[in-house]
Formats: sequence, C-alpha cells, structure tokens
Amino acid sequence: MSEKRLMSLDDMFGYTQAKKETKSGITEIEIEKLVSFSNHPFKLYEGERLNDMVESIKEFGVIVPIVVRTIGTSYQILSGHNRVNAAKLVGILKVPAIIKEGLTEDEATLIVTETNTMQRSFSDLLHSERAAVIYTRHKAMANQGIRNDLLNEIERLSKSNEIKEDETFSPLGKKLRTHEEIGETYKLSKNSIARYLTCKDPRGLLTNYEQKKAKNIK
Repeated sequence: MSEKRLMSLDDMFGYTQAKKETKSGITEIEIEKLVSFSNHPFKLYEGERLNDMVESIKEFGVIVPIVVRTIGTSYQILSGHNRVNAAKLVGILKVPAIIKEGLTEDEATLIVTETNTMQRSFSDLLHSERAAVIYTRHKAMANQGIRNDLLNEIERLSKSNEIKEDETFSPLGKKLRTHEEIGETYKLSKNSIARYLTCKDPRGLLTNYEQKKAKNIK
C-alpha cells in the first residue's frame, strides 16, 4: 500500500485557509456525503454523554478528524459516528476527515472496532460490542496481512495531538503477536475469550450475551 502523508497541526486547524480535497491528509467533507459503516456494531452515545459532545462541538467544532473510506460517490465512516451524529444535531454541514484508501474489509473493520475501544472503556461496552471487538482482533491476528503497524496507526488517528507533519502511515510492518495476548489486552480470561469467539456473528448472534446478561464473563 502506498504511503500517505498527513498535514501538520497548523494545517489541520487552519480553518480560515481554503482546504483542498485530497486522498491523503486532512480535508473537509460534507455530512450529507457520509454513510455509516455497514452493520456498525456500536451503540451511539445517548443522554449526558451525547449532550456533552454536542456542547463541545458547539463551542470548539469537530476537533479530531473522523476517518473514512471512499464508497462510490460517498464516504463511509470508519471512526467518528458519534462526532458526526453530534455535528448533525448542532447543524454543522462539514467535518474534518482523513480519507483512507486501499483498505481490505478486515482492515476497515479493525479500524472501526479499535477506535471505539480507544474512545470508550472496554468494560463499559455491551457484551455484543465486546464480542465484536474480540472477534475482529482475533481475526486480524490470524490474518498474516494485518500487521502491528496498522494498530499503531489506528491509535495515532484517534489522538489528534500525535499527528505530526510528514508522518507517514502504512499497514505493513511487524507481525501481530499471538492471539493469547487478546486476553491481556482486554483483561479477560482465556475461557472468556473462547466464549466470545464461539459466536460466529459479532453483530447479530452475539446479542445473546445481553439476553443472558453474561454475568459469568469477567
């Protein structure tokens, strides 16, 4: 995959300057051109958390760019569903975005799940959401084409203050560590990981965990 460069922080927040729409770096995209990730497994913010985000966007705008990929004439949201939802409520028409090209479905799904766990506590997720995260991480580790560098990139994309001028991103690099570290990452026992992985559809069948309350998974 070709290297992609991100703009400096000055460029990122230079809203008084005209922005050119490119396939790399930061650009502004009209909200009406955005579509949600197919079968997005995470519940949107509600109540106080949503209100706090709305008030923040009213005062400061959308500070952290969303992450999208091109789907036909639209842009599919990989990271930023809550920011876009709050921006709509505020009445904002455009949001800053990083456009990722050439992603496989596994890579796109990994961005969706990993950015959500970086923005929320894993323990606060619904069990179906936890299962989606674990399923995706496990699948990525089993896929030799998914590398550690993509996970490192995802973490940087989630933290605007770590996006530096001339920093390059590529999903190629060192191999991921063994799947045994999933338990350490999410502070779950091997048995709990195994239970989550027995559900083949993390967006559908995995809601059985909510139905059973999954009290035995810790």
